[in-house]
Amino acid sequence: MFNCTGIPFHQVTGLLDEADACWVEISEWVEAARVAHTMAHNRLGCVGHYYSVMLDTYTDLTLQYKYFGGHIELIEVEELGTLRKQVSSQHINGARRFVNERNSYGPAHHCAVGIGHVSSKLFKLGFLLKMEVIKVC
Repeated sequence: MFNCTGIPFHQVTGLLDEADACWVEISEWVEAARVAHTMAHNRLGCVGHYYSVMLDTYTDLTLQYKYFGGHIELIEVEELGTLRKQVSSQHINGARRFVNERNSYGPAHHCAVGIGHVSSKLFKLGFLLKMEVIKVC
């Protein structure tokens, strides 16, 4: 029925026993669905605009919408400066801590690379988002 209607599906086979290995796979599907939901309801901010020499930092916003959905707010640096003046120091320190924690894993404007321990979760997320996922090694 699913194949005839073009609805993607995945079947997990296992036992209702808590020790069965199927529960690891089920929890990965649930986590992938949670990530897909979060991305579909997020707000992504893009500051400034691109110019010809910024090829390493380009983001294809159309693909962002296609695969993740969500809301993208395009804002210029001057507008951001005006908004900044309306924010309290307490909020800025909370944002600074968040950014510093995230950036400790690598540059924020490039990409994240994993060592494969979450690859099964990424494949599930790709399946849910209808996005090709390629494992290099």
